[in-house]
Parts: sequence; C-alpha cells; structure tokens
Amino acid sequence: ATFLGAGVFLGGGKSGGALTINNGTVTLSEEIDIGVGDVSDGSVTLNGGLLVVTNAPIYIGGSGSGSGDFTVTAGLFLGQTFFLQGRLSFQGGTSILSSNLWIQPGDTVSIGGGQLFVTNAPIIVDGDAQCNVANGSLAASYIDVGYRGIGQMSVSGGSVTASTGITIGDCASDDFAIGQIFLSGGQLIVTNAAHTGFI
Repeated sequence: ATFLGAGVFLGGGKSGGALTINNGTVTLSEEIDIGVGDVSDGSVTLNGGLLVVTNAPIYIGGSGSGSGDFTVTAGLFLGQTFFLQGRLSFQGGTSILSSNLWIQPGDTVSIGGGQLFVTNAPIIVDGDAQCNVANGSLAASYIDVGYRGIGQMSVSGGSVTASTGITIGDCASDDFAIGQIFLSGGQLIVTNAAHTGFI
C-alpha cells in the first residue's frame, strides 16, 4: 500500500493522535507535528515499510504539556530533521537524516538497535540533553556534546562514528559549556580518509 500526502498533525490542543506504519510506503511533502499542542499526546511508530519526510522537519512535543514520541523499530525512514521537545527512539531498521539532529535541553535520544545516519550535518547534544547508544550504530559528520550547559552522551554498546570530529564542551558557544561522554561498551570512532578527525 502507498500513501501520498501533504502534512500530518497528530495531537492538537487537548487531543491525541497516532500513526503506526507496519508495511507499505508513506511519503509526505510537508511536516509532521507530533503532540505539539497544549495538553496533547501524539506518536509515530515505524515497524516496517518506508516513511519519507524529506522536505520539512518533524516536530515532536511542544508548548505547555504537549507530549510526542517518534519510534523506529524496523523499516526505512528518510527524513530532513527533527525539532525535538519529546522522545526519539531508534530500536531497529535504518534511519537517514539529510540535515542536523539537535537534541534540545531536557530531551533524550535513545538508540537501541538499527542504524541512524546523519552524515551531511552535525549531531548537537545541547545542555541538559542526552544521547544514549546501547546497540546499533550512529554515524554523523560531526558531534558536539555540551553545546550549551551540560550535555551527555553514553555508549554502552553498538558504535558511534564521526567522520570530522567530536567536540566535548563547546566553549566557543558558551563559556560554561560542559560535555560528558561515558563509554562503557561498544565503539567510539573518529576517522576519515584525510586522517584529520579530532576530539
């Protein structure tokens, strides 16, 4: 089955909505809003098939007490970027972002399986934000942990690869920036063909 649409709005003011894809193809030309309204709840779950949202961002969570979840357990997700004020979880399948992944204060991105590629732009772990990798693989051109405030990345399994470099505590953006990386398992790799990777 194939679904072609513009945008999808899941969870407005004092309401909820859910999109679950188990097979087939869903292609959207505009954004997805997930739980962005006040006192709202929204979710997107990709269990198989293909989800394409490459022309606009995906907004997760929002004003007031809006709550949003985006989860990939299998299949293929092709996206532009996320504006994240909710929960983002990759547990399987393959996910490819064409733009950056900015993890905002108070938010957590969890990778427990599958593959997440952010190869053309950085991953930024802002102050009071977390990126947890327990399995699977995460690849980006550049990773900035602690852009403002205290940012954390934990790697307990799987692999994290940066082709350009990793900055831990970005003092250029904030004099009080602190970055922390906890490596208890898996692999943390910084490499490229020119051998100019840095931490």
